Amino acid sequence: AGSVDVTLDAASTTPDLTALTGELRVDRLDVRVADLPITQRVPTRIVARDGFARVEAWDWVGQGATLAVRGQVRLDDRQAAILANGVVDLRMLTPFIRDAGMATTGRLEPRLSITGPLDDLRVDGDLTVTDGEVRLADPRMLVSNLDVRTVLTRTSARITSLTGAINGGALTGTGTLTGNAEGGLEAQLSTSIRGMALECPEGLRSEINADLDLDVLVVEFEA
Repeated sequence: AGSVDVTLDAASTTPDLTALTGELRVDRLDVRVADLPITQRVPTRIVARDGFARVEAWDWVGQGATLAVRGQVRLDDRQAAILANGVVDLRMLTPFIRDAGMATTGRLEPRLSITGPLDDLRVDGDLTVTDGEVRLADPRMLVSNLDVRTVLTRTSARITSLTGAINGGALTGTGTLTGNAEGGLEAQLSTSIRGMALECPEGLRSEINADLDLDVLVVEFEA
């Protein structure tokens, strides 16, 4: 919920984008997600001039998320060079996963470099989750003290470290998500669980150790 006011003032002497001059400005940003506020320190501004669209100001702040963006897009060939970093409160996922009986807390910190043409962007950097927690109602499961670091490249996302606790037991893991030549995705996840408490069958308290390896292939196709 919230409100956003945006002003666009642009002009061009020819249909060529490189002749575009002007400014896109977010005059007001007052948004709440999962009742967590997001605002901006100063009006967000993207200015078109001399054949480039440059981020002159982009500093969003708030209890829900902070986001700082810097960089530019060259208008003649749509080549981007952008840096973005911030902090996201994972409680913001609540409205989207509540119906699945899930709840999340913790901090997600992205540090990203975005380069290349707009229709084929390359994203490099890393994503870090600290003090994460995932609650699942059915079956009853609690993942806590979750720390995850993921390294991003053009074609893959690699979990270099994953540690935490699951129902009181120790959890560790690694994994990768990779694009293949057919346009699909290949995912591998390896986890180790030690001393996880589980009520299975119902009424019987059990404790399990497990080593799990998951390989998934998602194939994209056109009808």
